Amino acid sequence: MALTPEEKRRFLKALEEDKEFKMAVAGTIGLGEILEELKRLREDFEKWVKMEEERWEAADKRFARIETSLGAYCRGSVQPVRLGGAEGRDKRAGGGRA
Repeated sequence: MALTPEEKRRFLKALEEDKEFKMAVAGTIGLGEILEELKRLREDFEKWVKMEEERWEAADKRFARIETSLGAYCRGSVQPVRLGGAEGRDKRAGGGRA
Protein backbone atom coordinates (compact mmCIF):
# COMPACT_ATOMS: atom_id res chain seq x y z
CA MET A 1 0.00 0.00 0.00
CA ALA A 2 1.64 3.21 -1.14
CA LEU A 3 0.77 6.56 0.34
CA THR A 4 0.28 9.63 -1.74
CA PRO A 5 2.43 12.66 -0.98
CA GLU A 6 -0.60 14.28 0.67
CA GLU A 7 -1.20 11.22 2.90
CA LYS A 8 2.47 11.18 3.91
CA ARG A 9 2.32 14.87 4.80
CA ARG A 10 -0.83 14.35 6.89
CA PHE A 11 0.70 11.29 8.59
CA LEU A 12 3.85 13.21 9.57
CA LYS A 13 1.79 16.18 10.73
CA ALA A 14 -0.31 13.86 12.89
CA LEU A 15 2.88 12.41 14.42
CA GLU A 16 4.07 15.89 15.29
CA GLU A 17 0.79 17.15 16.72
CA ASP A 18 -1.08 14.16 18.16
CA LYS A 19 0.79 12.61 21.10
CA GLU A 20 -1.65 9.69 21.42
CA PHE A 21 -1.24 8.87 17.73
CA LYS A 22 2.54 9.18 18.02
CA MET A 23 2.58 6.72 20.96
CA ALA A 24 0.34 4.30 19.05
CA VAL A 25 2.72 4.37 16.08
CA ALA A 26 5.75 3.98 18.37
CA GLY A 27 4.17 0.92 19.98
CA THR A 28 3.27 -0.54 16.61
CA ILE A 29 6.84 -0.30 15.34
CA GLY A 30 8.27 -1.74 18.58
CA LEU A 31 9.86 1.40 19.99
CA GLY A 32 8.96 0.38 23.55
CA GLU A 33 10.88 -2.88 23.21
CA ILE A 34 13.87 -1.05 21.79
CA LEU A 35 13.82 1.42 24.69
CA GLU A 36 13.63 -1.43 27.22
CA GLU A 37 16.61 -3.13 25.59
CA LEU A 38 18.56 0.14 25.68
CA LYS A 39 17.71 0.48 29.37
CA ARG A 40 19.00 -3.05 30.06
CA LEU A 41 22.17 -2.34 28.09
CA ARG A 42 22.76 0.85 30.08
CA GLU A 43 22.29 -1.05 33.36
CA ASP A 44 24.70 -3.77 32.22
CA PHE A 45 27.22 -1.13 31.18
CA GLU A 46 26.96 0.63 34.55
CA LYS A 47 27.64 -2.71 36.29
CA TRP A 48 30.65 -3.27 34.04
CA VAL A 49 31.99 0.22 34.80
CA LYS A 50 31.65 -0.44 38.54
CA MET A 51 33.49 -3.76 38.19
CA GLU A 52 36.27 -2.10 36.21
CA GLU A 53 36.61 0.65 38.82
CA GLU A 54 36.97 -2.00 41.52
CA ARG A 55 39.56 -3.88 39.45
CA TRP A 56 41.59 -0.71 38.90
CA GLU A 57 41.43 0.14 42.60
CA ALA A 58 42.76 -3.33 43.45
CA ALA A 59 45.47 -2.99 40.79
CA ASP A 60 46.46 0.44 42.15
CA LYS A 61 46.90 -1.09 45.61
CA ARG A 62 49.08 -3.87 44.18
CA PHE A 63 51.13 -1.37 42.19
CA ALA A 64 51.63 0.76 45.32
CA ARG A 65 52.91 -2.29 47.23
CA ILE A 66 55.29 -3.13 44.38
CA GLU A 67 56.54 0.46 44.20
CA THR A 68 57.12 0.46 47.96
CA SER A 69 59.04 -2.81 47.73
CA LEU A 70 61.11 -1.61 44.80
CA GLY A 71 61.82 1.67 46.54
CA ALA A 72 63.08 -0.15 49.63
CA TYR A 73 65.21 -2.44 47.46
CA CYS A 74 66.69 0.51 45.54
CA ARG A 75 67.52 2.30 48.78
CA GLY A 76 69.37 -0.81 49.94
CA SER A 77 67.18 -1.41 52.97
CA VAL A 78 66.00 -4.75 51.58
CA GLN A 79 68.28 -7.46 50.26
CA PRO A 80 67.22 -9.50 47.23
CA VAL A 81 66.15 -13.05 47.88
CA ARG A 82 68.50 -15.56 46.31
CA LEU A 83 67.08 -18.81 45.16
CA GLY A 84 69.32 -21.83 45.09
CA GLY A 85 72.80 -20.48 45.96
CA ALA A 86 75.71 -19.59 43.66
CA GLU A 87 76.61 -23.16 42.68
CA GLY A 88 73.08 -23.93 41.58
CA ARG A 89 72.91 -20.79 39.48
CA ASP A 90 76.26 -21.48 37.83
CA LYS A 91 75.27 -25.04 36.93
CA ARG A 92 71.92 -23.93 35.52
CA ALA A 93 73.59 -21.18 33.53
CA GLY A 94 75.92 -23.75 31.94
CA GLY A 95 79.16 -22.99 33.63
CA GLY A 96 80.85 -21.57 36.59
CA ARG A 97 83.96 -19.68 37.41
CA ALA A 98 86.99 -20.71 35.49
